[in-house]
Amino acid sequence: MKLVRIVFVAIFLFSMSFSVNAEDFESKFLAMVHRANFVGCDSAILKEFGDYIKSPNGRVTTDTFKKGGNTYSITATWGKTGDSLYQRSVFEKDGATCHVYQTTIISDEDNCMAYKEKNPAWKYVEATGDYMWTKNKGGVDALMQTTKGGNCNVIYQLTKEFPAD
Repeated sequence: MKLVRIVFVAIFLFSMSFSVNAEDFESKFLAMVHRANFVGCDSAILKEFGDYIKSPNGRVTTDTFKKGGNTYSITATWGKTGDSLYQRSVFEKDGATCHVYQTTIISDEDNCMAYKEKNPAWKYVEATGDYMWTKNKGGVDALMQTTKGGNCNVIYQLTKEFPAD
């Protein structure tokens, strides 16, 4: 329990939280990113969070190391009950390239079998514990988990590269 408290305190000390509406995202949010001494990946950030920018609601939090540097993490949620998204993207600037490591969770009101039926691009791989592993033709793995309420959470991870600004 002591370790959990230490982790939460560390997270609190090294994170920033910011709630913006879609209209203010580009100016206010990017200004906050720059104040944390993370520059050069603005285009990648705006591309990765384009759906959030168009959303009428949402919440954003960011994390970076105390000294700033070449890594910056953004977590956002948006949508409505039964159809919402969680996206966490870690941006790393390396010379002329912005690397993005992204985890996305889509919440759907159907159970996972029904979700998979509606989205035939996801092919069944195997079940492990509470998770159904699927994969699409592009090689992206998606984990599907039916919640206690009967809804489906679809979790997937991607890595991407963008030219630095």
